[in-house]
Amino acid sequence: MNAEEKQEALTAEAFQTPPSACRSVPFFAWNCRLNLPILLEQVRDFDQMGFGGFCIHVRTGLDTPYLGPEFLEDVHRCEQLGESLGMETWLYDEDRWPSGAAGGRVTADPALRSRHLLLTQMPYGGDTAPLPPLPYSRAGNARTENGSLLCRYEIFLTPDGLLKRARRMKTGESAQGGTVWYAYLETQAPEGWYNGNTYIDTLNPKAVQAFLTATHPYYEALLGTRFGKAVPAIFCDEPQMPRCLSLSGPFAKEDVTLPWTDDLPETYRQAYGADLWEDLPLLLWEAPEGASAAARWRWHNHLADRFARGFLQPYGSWCRAHSLLLTGHLMEEPTLQSQTAATGDAMRCYPHFGLPGIDMLCGNFEFTTAKQCASVKNQAGKPGMVSETYGATGWDFDFRKHKLHGDWQAALGVTRRVLHLAWAGMAGESKRDYPASINYQSPWWREYRGLEEHFARVAQALTRGRPVVRVAVVHPLESFWMLYGPQQQTALLREQMDWNFQQLTQWLLFGGIDFDFLDEALLPELCPHGGAPLQVGKMQYDLVLVPACLTLRHTTLERLEAFQHAGGTLCFLGQVPACVDARPDARPAALAAGCSVLPLDRQHVLEAVSPVREVTLRGADGRLTENLLYQLRQDGAQRWLFLAHGREPENLDTTQPQTVQITLQGRWRAQRWDTMTGAVSPMPICRSSEQTTTWEWNAYAYDSLLLRLLPAEKPLQKATGQQQAVQAQGITLRIPQSVPVHLEEPNCLLLDTAAYALDGSDYQESTEILRIDACLRRRLSLPQRTDSSPQPWTVPKESAVHRVRLRFFLHSEVQVPHPLLTLEQPEGARIFWNGQEQPVLPNGWWVDHAIRTVPLPPLPPGKTVLEVELPFGRQTDLEWLYLLGGFGVRAAGAQAVVTAPVSKLAFGDFVPQGLPFYGGNVTYRVPLTLPAAGRILVEVPHYRGHLVTVSMDGGSAAQVFLPPYHWESSTLCAGQHQLLLTLFGNRFNQFGPLHLFDRAYRYMGPDSWRTRGGQWSDTWQFRRTGILSTPSVQFFAQET
Repeated sequence: MNAEEKQEALTAEAFQTPPSACRSVPFFAWNCRLNLPILLEQVRDFDQMGFGGFCIHVRTGLDTPYLGPEFLEDVHRCEQLGESLGMETWLYDEDRWPSGAAGGRVTADPALRSRHLLLTQMPYGGDTAPLPPLPYSRAGNARTENGSLLCRYEIFLTPDGLLKRARRMKTGESAQGGTVWYAYLETQAPEGWYNGNTYIDTLNPKAVQAFLTATHPYYEALLGTRFGKAVPAIFCDEPQMPRCLSLSGPFAKEDVTLPWTDDLPETYRQAYGADLWEDLPLLLWEAPEGASAAARWRWHNHLADRFARGFLQPYGSWCRAHSLLLTGHLMEEPTLQSQTAATGDAMRCYPHFGLPGIDMLCGNFEFTTAKQCASVKNQAGKPGMVSETYGATGWDFDFRKHKLHGDWQAALGVTRRVLHLAWAGMAGESKRDYPASINYQSPWWREYRGLEEHFARVAQALTRGRPVVRVAVVHPLESFWMLYGPQQQTALLREQMDWNFQQLTQWLLFGGIDFDFLDEALLPELCPHGGAPLQVGKMQYDLVLVPACLTLRHTTLERLEAFQHAGGTLCFLGQVPACVDARPDARPAALAAGCSVLPLDRQHVLEAVSPVREVTLRGADGRLTENLLYQLRQDGAQRWLFLAHGREPENLDTTQPQTVQITLQGRWRAQRWDTMTGAVSPMPICRSSEQTTTWEWNAYAYDSLLLRLLPAEKPLQKATGQQQAVQAQGITLRIPQSVPVHLEEPNCLLLDTAAYALDGSDYQESTEILRIDACLRRRLSLPQRTDSSPQPWTVPKESAVHRVRLRFFLHSEVQVPHPLLTLEQPEGARIFWNGQEQPVLPNGWWVDHAIRTVPLPPLPPGKTVLEVELPFGRQTDLEWLYLLGGFGVRAAGAQAVVTAPVSKLAFGDFVPQGLPFYGGNVTYRVPLTLPAAGRILVEVPHYRGHLVTVSMDGGSAAQVFLPPYHWESSTLCAGQHQLLLTLFGNRFNQFGPLHLFDRAYRYMGPDSWRTRGGQWSDTWQFRRTGILSTPSVQFFAQET
């Protein structure tokens, strides 16, 4: 799968139609009562969207027993259909996430449950004031008081908060003037997320083996003959430890927890010959003269080892033995702080993956996350790298952003996108499960194939040969561990180190220098001996940077000494390490005496690496660009260069290009391989010399560029006649400000607020429906309905013994002949229309198969009272309702009025023009009169939606979603024509968190619909939608 060796030459013909192995794989979110025909229909949809397969991923809402006969039969049938369509089926190893508990089956055994060491001044059973809550994690950090006392300490601190003395207290012994701290071994408390159990002890190989036994044999028995073929990979999601925390200050009275497993003190002693119980106070408090550093380094190193060897190593071994690629990603990869707390050392885990990966939520730009994973991919010779991407971005994350974020990740090593996510259904809580759904529920789904072809072509090129990377950076993580003490005393130092880590990464990448990190724990195996160039696995480095590290491993120091002695370029940035293995040592200073020691700033860093620069990117003003990333690959004698934007443009509507001069070392002839169209053409040269070749690229925002570089024997000359053709002067055609439109779906009125009555009681004041649901559950002592509830398949079915009635007042200015009402659970529902009961006869569905439609009587002008009575119990999904039909809507504040149908729109936001809740596609029918035969150039730069398509007179449509937002027609005859502009919408104003007032809120998950305080708004918070300004149409007469 995407292997780098034994590849045939990539031809222009093959570039047109990339294989499945280069295409993206969406998370196929099984989040409902499974319906096989609907699942198979969606597999066919994925094929139509251009995907190379799908990853079957259980999500909140699954109502078919996990790994039961029906579930497995559905997996089998989907795999069979996928294989017949040339698609891959990827497996997922868990009921929700993080991986390890097998939906709680493993942790039904308390011995395998996640555990932590609770350090507290408040012993069990004490009558104490409530303590501040600990940070939540899926692996459990909360104080549970279900444990056993392992140890007591008496802690003595100096007045300035340094550890003066710590002693372990004997049973029954009283304190002698110090503060007593208790160490309890606790297990995670059972919770609904794990179906009444907990996460596993990921430091315990027995727990991991139980996980592999509880899950993987089912898939082996079902699909084992397809492993390594149509079933190439299994996805492991967010494995983690309980968070490794620190005190807020030396005198703090709060609890603190540390990851733990039963034999941790024994394996610690075996590793270091040290007593963990003696070291423990040094982890929490600062000792004079840095005496805590060595103990912290040992502690964090041992945790990282136990996690990687305990969880990932046996998992990877199982997958290799069964011809599966272990893929997926870890928890919280981007910063020194986050990975120290969650996994110890992210890079140490990646060698155990067959196809390592990352997670990129919320449209984040986590360059360190990508480079850590790509470094191990490069060094270990992995066949590719995945990214779970686009999660929690919301319904309005458009095609421009899909391309931008996919492009920059590709430039930094990602070869397969795992798209987050494609819902099997939208019933109940599932519709708030980190939208958008990249599936048929989104009105743009049929248009996605073009974007997918682009990414597949990029992957075709960027999985060939090997990356050209000449710079290595020693990862500073192990130095960070030495500072992991009380926040008041160490936070500024840690934050500075993390800032240095992030900034150095960006200085290099955006300065046109690709690099790999060196993980010190992996280095001895990947680099048995030093030398120049420094050979680390499959990679060779000519220059190594040591970025303000406090310590180096002795194994790292030995290899750097050999590298420098053999003529390699070694640069120390900022301070020179004063320790080896976290103990004071003069050897790093001795080594630095023969090397460059430079300030840790952008200028000195980029000057230091300039001798090994392969690519230079400059703007028209001669300065280095600051927004572009690249990947350069050696493919036999030729090379591939991919350039992409790595930052959001300041103005997404801009149509002005950036002039970029691309200079490569050496003499090259370039071909431009257009990833959007599949076309191949020569790339005109700008200038050439014996040493370098330069091309010029006019880069619009969101553009990327793929060049194939062929060796040239001598400098090439700029071809004559390359002057840019003069654009003929066109005539601007006037088009109306308002034009007829066609709505692809019925318009809708959102009914999200209602008066409500339980079991025939009096109506309560009007309230948002999800809040009604929560209120009734509290009143009836029913479990709250959240994304963390137990899965429906684990909960015995109960008859709803209560009934809730919702009352809506509908205001209309017109008669609406055939309205429809949406209901997700029509069984047992009653509908009253101005007091008259109506039959509940579902006649179809809207947006998703789970959202049923029920015919209503005609809506008359004036006020109409709609009452909907529903059974209410534990399994009830009390959700927003919608009135559908051929009408308009005028919304103001929290009030809406039905108006005449929308038949025309002015160019601009269509929310205030009768479509505030409309989430479908709109086609603008623009009349044009051509004065003569000729062609037209259409520009649509200002839109909010996922994309625009343009066609003429009902012909084939072309996508317009990237700058300069142009579409050019073929030659048209004189006279009347119709220009069709289709704005592909999104579901934000329909299903989005319309009561979320905070526009800076970026994590679009279930809690976004349940905000409180200043983040809540009773009035609807719409997003602009539509073609926002009048398009420009230029006419060019046919030349005679």
